[in-house]
Amino acid sequence: MRNPFYIGLVTFEEDFLGLSDYIEKFISTIRTEEQKKILIYIALCYHFEQKSLPANLFAILLNKAGTDKVSEWDKIDLKKHFNFNLELLLIKEKYGKFTHWWSRHYLYAEELLRQLLGKKEEVDNFTYRSILAQ
Repeated sequence: MRNPFYIGLVTFEEDFLGLSDYIEKFISTIRTEEQKKILIYIALCYHFEQKSLPANLFAILLNKAGTDKVSEWDKIDLKKHFNFNLELLLIKEKYGKFTHWWSRHYLYAEELLRQLLGKKEEVDNFTYRSILAQ
């Protein structure tokens, strides 16, 4: 994804202005706890381990685990469960027969965690970390 916003983010990194508003635009469309948890898990995994997560990991969360067949689980399409273009925040890639997702940029992951885990009235850099520690 190469658009002016992303190029500015890559150029200025932590000094880039507008990231908070950009992420908030997506978060404001979240309607369910499941959507929130999925973004938190993906952001945690990428922010702290630089790893992707397979979409089938969210089968139980999305009530798709009514089957014993793992082959059914690879049909989970996370994009169908969100009200926005998920690929503006996350990268989707196929590994074998499973689709994996990870944050498009490490600052996206950090900002997702800050906003999704922090309290709305006091969203600072340490709020989400103290919530994770609990």
